[in-house]
Amino acid sequence: MAHRDLRSWLGVGLVVVCAAACGSSSGGGATGGRGGGAGLGGVVGAGGGSDIQDGGASGGRGAAAGGAGAAAGSGGAGGAPGSACVEMPAPLRTSGTIVELTIDPVLGGQPFVYGEANVSPAGGTITPLNFRFYVSDVRLLTVAGDAVRVDVVTDAGSPAPYGVHLFNAEDASSRTLRVLAPTGAYTGMTFLLGLNDACNTSNFGERKPPLSDTSQMTWPPPFGYLFLRYESLLTAGGQGGDGGVAPTRSIHMGGLPGSLLAPVIRVDGQLAVAPGAAVRRSLRLAMEQIFLGTNTPADLTGVLLPPGNEVEAGERLRRSAPDLQLFTFGP
Repeated sequence: MAHRDLRSWLGVGLVVVCAAACGSSSGGGATGGRGGGAGLGGVVGAGGGSDIQDGGASGGRGAAAGGAGAAAGSGGAGGAPGSACVEMPAPLRTSGTIVELTIDPVLGGQPFVYGEANVSPAGGTITPLNFRFYVSDVRLLTVAGDAVRVDVVTDAGSPAPYGVHLFNAEDASSRTLRVLAPTGAYTGMTFLLGLNDACNTSNFGERKPPLSDTSQMTWPPPFGYLFLRYESLLTAGGQGGDGGVAPTRSIHMGGLPGSLLAPVIRVDGQLAVAPGAAVRRSLRLAMEQIFLGTNTPADLTGVLLPPGNEVEAGERLRRSAPDLQLFTFGP
């Protein structure tokens, strides 16, 4: 979709809604209160929030209802109360073990290869032309049910800018998500598929990568960033069939600061972190689940988003993502 100045179609309503979204909300103001920000409430029909930002493991599938004024059940949401989006975040810890998670998109049990024609279980082929998404606020889950915050780090082991990782299918080095974790036995992890509210603001002209406008993940004000962007070429037979979920041609999943927030993703599975050498695991991304999310029915009436089928597909994915098994651990 060619993004344009949204004032031309939002008119005065933009001022009214932005005033609500940018004003105070329960538990954290414009930088992201606990749950799905109170400012817009029923006006936007915002997604439900999650207590995962306060340290519990409850923010996985089936996220809890958001803060006061938010509509419940529209998907998990993130935004640590009172957090700031700084280029060089202070590290949570100075020692630990690097955990390297290689993000591997798969389709029909086979690698989903960027830039090549992949056979679709629904028939035809899918050629991904643009595929990127943000990961932030990573937490490891303990047997006791605690969620341990960990730093997203660079390949040098230092905190990543803004505490954010950008997966870009065009860049092989971006396939590896690295975190610095304390030793222990973990039962899974959670993360935001996108950005918290502190970072999801439209001042990207002042930001450095991966939050600069070179990320190709920016939206016009008052919206912040795309959380996930996907575009593809479908050949005949690849738009439906009896062999699987119909693939979606384009997906632009984003949100509105203070209201439509990034979904919390939960990945279950044993993860042993021992002292010493880096721990390496695969983090498989099921494209069928992505397509399933974009095809999940949702009432988008009154939701303030840019126009376009790709945006509607993204909003359906944002709402359904906490209930889908998008990611699984591999070897």
